Amino acid sequence: SSFQPGGEIEKSFDGDMNTLYHSSWNNSGSNYFPITLEYFFENQESIDYIVYYPRTSGPNGLFKEVEIWVATEDKPSYIKAMDYDFQGVSSPTRVSFEKTLVKPKSIKFVVNSGAGDGQGFASCAEMEFYRTNPDNTNPLTLFTDLTCTQLKAGITMDEIEKVSNNLYRNIALYMLKGTYPREFRIQDYRAWPHPDDWARVNKTSTLSLLDNPTGISVSENEEMVVFVGDTGGYPLSLKIQNLNSPGKDGYNNASFYPLSPGVNKLKVRNKGLVYLFYHTPDWQTAPQVKIHFATGKVNGYFDSQKHQASDWPRLLSAAVDDYFDLLGEHAHLTFPTNDLKTYAADNGDKLINAYDDLVRMEKEFMGLMKYNRPTVNRAYFHAMYTSYMYSTSYRTAYNVSGADVKRAILDLKQFKLSPWGPAHETGHTFQTRPGFKWHGMTEVTNNVHSLYVQTQWGNASRLESENMGRYNNRYENAYHNSFVKKAAHPGEGDVFCKLVPLWQLQLYFANARGNADVYKDLYEKIRTSPDKSTPGEQQLEFTK
Repeated sequence: SSFQPGGEIEKSFDGDMNTLYHSSWNNSGSNYFPITLEYFFENQESIDYIVYYPRTSGPNGLFKEVEIWVATEDKPSYIKAMDYDFQGVSSPTRVSFEKTLVKPKSIKFVVNSGAGDGQGFASCAEMEFYRTNPDNTNPLTLFTDLTCTQLKAGITMDEIEKVSNNLYRNIALYMLKGTYPREFRIQDYRAWPHPDDWARVNKTSTLSLLDNPTGISVSENEEMVVFVGDTGGYPLSLKIQNLNSPGKDGYNNASFYPLSPGVNKLKVRNKGLVYLFYHTPDWQTAPQVKIHFATGKVNGYFDSQKHQASDWPRLLSAAVDDYFDLLGEHAHLTFPTNDLKTYAADNGDKLINAYDDLVRMEKEFMGLMKYNRPTVNRAYFHAMYTSYMYSTSYRTAYNVSGADVKRAILDLKQFKLSPWGPAHETGHTFQTRPGFKWHGMTEVTNNVHSLYVQTQWGNASRLESENMGRYNNRYENAYHNSFVKKAAHPGEGDVFCKLVPLWQLQLYFANARGNADVYKDLYEKIRTSPDKSTPGEQQLEFTK
């Protein structure tokens, strides 16, 4: 009933996740909602569930409150099947009908609310309709529950060999022999907070969405079978990510799939590593969910919080994918497997510990520990093949096309001697806005973090070590432009000149006067004070 030219409803069933249906951009009218989308079917046997795929980037139009109406050959007039609240989430959602929809004629979505500016909008990357496979063998004939992780007591080889389904039969056979590869295939996954929530409260950018790696690698067009235990009603989905995108950033070279309790059979659209999305505001009390990846290859990962240093060479050598995950308490790295074998073959555990230390120091510097504002999500560092290094939502990225960057970020000795790049990009993630990121300061205030990490690791300050006399020159320039010329601080073009007086505050108050908490207290004041609306007011507030 409403569409923006170029975003017609046909875009929601063209098989392309990068195109989308979008309601009219003009949403000012009082009768803008509800918006209806109708899908018609010919000669279809049945429909058991729907999968709604939201847009792959941006919030506008993510479904919220929706009515779903159905019509069949036997009952051609619309009957309301359910109300469903999609809650404006950005991950795919599977909606099952209570009873199979037999000989469907049409399904109508009445969108009563959606995310976005003003009243909001309605958008959809793809809407897919499915029926369950009636030929599936009932796994409960062999296993204790639908996750297929434990054989029933007393199951014999004869009973297993009678099962026609090859997958179930092979799983049961290996379990009976005690040789089923459980590590990574079968895991209990915890819930995580959504990084947007913490960032909103603390006025920063966002940390990682990928805190639940699975250690599973899949191929393009592979049929993937995932057994999911009781979810407690929480929505779960998978991201399959392929960072191998020459000349590009592969973070969004990905596809998404909703999961439901029981057997999930998926047709994978792209190769890559599999990550579980399980985010909820009540992450502290949400139950762990048991998930069994019955297909795909085990790539593994290294997690310093559960693996020993001695596990590192075993896990890295067993990797089958082009990329490998290293996880710590504060940091998560995904880089080419071969590069890790080249630069960190013997000390991957120490490498992730160093990244942990970098992220921890930046959080400590800005008072997150002192003021009991712990982050839960990790900082995500990953490989890409465009630009140089950058920070953006949910991640920081590093161009590993050449040996120089690889060595700088993966060789532990080089990384500790010169941590500026990752410290700088992580500083962007933690930049507290707008009170310490007013106009002209985007590439400045994050470098207070860079200098802190650099000097805490025993290295000389970059302001002093690069070109003799450069520090004094920059100090004089900053003084001259700000006071003699009476120019606003953002008026200075050299980001290092702008950095000098900010670092002087740390040198004077923390190093000379012994007030190590000066920046911790400043950040907390910015977090808890009302934001000023203009750069001038923000700069004056900082000075005050």
